[in-house]
Amino acid sequence: MVFFACDSCGESLKKNAVEKHIFRCKNATYSCMDCQKSFDKFSYSSHLKCISEGQRYGGKDYVVKENKGEKKQNAWCEQVTKAIENVKEKDLKDILKQVSKFDNIPRKEGKFLNFLQNSLKIKNRGLCERAWKAIEVEAVKMREEAIAKSEEAKLKAKEEKEAKEKAKEEDNNAITEDLPDEEIKEKKSKKRSKRKLAEAEDNPKKSKKNEE
Repeated sequence: MVFFACDSCGESLKKNAVEKHIFRCKNATYSCMDCQKSFDKFSYSSHLKCISEGQRYGGKDYVVKENKGEKKQNAWCEQVTKAIENVKEKDLKDILKQVSKFDNIPRKEGKFLNFLQNSLKIKNRGLCERAWKAIEVEAVKMREEAIAKSEEAKLKAKEEKEAKEKAKEEDNNAITEDLPDEEIKEKKSKKRSKRKLAEAEDNPKKSKKNEE
């Protein structure tokens, strides 16, 4: 959870308490208590997550370990942010902006609709459902993008592997061409021996039968 400090009065605030505090310190900025970055009353809501103590004091070799629940929640918050950017209706955009100020946004449709109606006091059920669908659209887009990136990475890795194998084969052929005939025969004989040995290790029963 992200916490802020009002740069005007110094009060510590949870993210969802900043909006109310704005009426008390109207022109104040708000500093994140983890990274110390300052935000105004418009930009603070986009600060969804901050560095941990491990990141701050762990040095350059520190590796962030993100748990599954946190990863899902961060992805969900990102979907809300993208939905805000893409929806055109003002009332729908306003609802999504309110939602984005909370860290623990429900990810199930039923709980999400109850959250809008009970916590945010939005009585228009149809509007709440449209807000859910707007986020769902972004969820589908993000899943498709993730799949496309994964496939692209696999293809790239395969191409790099094939290129390395081809280069290695070409180098071996170039070395073989420079060798005398006797050395070439000896090299081929060693390869055949290695291949037979590998086959024997993979199929010990078959190898034993051939020996008999």
